[in-house]
Amino acid sequence: MQTTSKPKAHAVQVSRRYDAPRERVFDALVNPKSLVKWFAPNDEMTVEATFDPVPGGRYRVEMIHALGNRYVVAGVYEVVDSPSRIVFTWEWQDEAMKGLGETRVSISLSEIDGGTELALVHDGFPNEESAQGHNEGWSGCLWRLERQFQSSALQSFSVITALNRKLTVNAVEGIPDDQLARRTSDQSNSAIWILGHIANNRAKMAQLLGADIKTPLAVFDKVFDDSIDYPGREEVMEFFTKATNEIIKRLPHTDARFLAGDAPFELPTADQSLLGALSFFAQHEAYHVGQLGIIRKQLGSDEISYA
Repeated sequence: MQTTSKPKAHAVQVSRRYDAPRERVFDALVNPKSLVKWFAPNDEMTVEATFDPVPGGRYRVEMIHALGNRYVVAGVYEVVDSPSRIVFTWEWQDEAMKGLGETRVSISLSEIDGGTELALVHDGFPNEESAQGHNEGWSGCLWRLERQFQSSALQSFSVITALNRKLTVNAVEGIPDDQLARRTSDQSNSAIWILGHIANNRAKMAQLLGADIKTPLAVFDKVFDDSIDYPGREEVMEFFTKATNEIIKRLPHTDARFLAGDAPFELPTADQSLLGALSFFAQHEAYHVGQLGIIRKQLGSDEISYA
């Protein structure tokens, strides 16, 4: 179900409804085995954590991005009132975030229409910019929490695009720029052309989700031409990252009714819905990631790593 977010001055307010009993939702908020599955804002992150969800108990969460960045937050549980309310302090341990100081998270659960409404307030931020950043983060976390109660095609799409991003980055890791730019045969495209085409594919998925993003890399949607001096790795990866971030930002706010709408163009598949279009582009991306893997081997490098 769609998240509604109404940030107020230096605070975050996020609510989400779940088709699950209140007791089950509360358990997912305090059970360490469940917490590590959703306590990060997107599927590009995994979680290593310790939780002691009792009044006075401490927690520490390390969010590990697939590309290597780590973010650590810790705090103390102040209220753990099953199955209705949880309150805990929140303090980033990273040098870049420590200046935000200690803030506080309050979560309440209410029975509604046979399910549960979760309302989260995170307050105490020193400025609106930091509050808005946490608003986006909590929206992603609570959207991922939904996976604990019901399956979702869009949640699967999120997992697949996160994996494709990691494989794309790993596919070109360690390959010199001059090798990326050359073809391994007359029948293949260069690795940089495939990489640029994947970046544009990401932008198309972001556009389907409502992002106002235009590609500066249109040359990669045309047939490969040896006479063209294509943009390099840095420019391509910068746009690939931008498009990826637009996808991540919009996924938690996309509902089933929106996805059931018609795609803005004809697809080579039976499903002509927006969800069908997203599925098609995810598969198309995976196809080109496979091509990068083949070229990587042809250039003498090891196979693509999942690590």
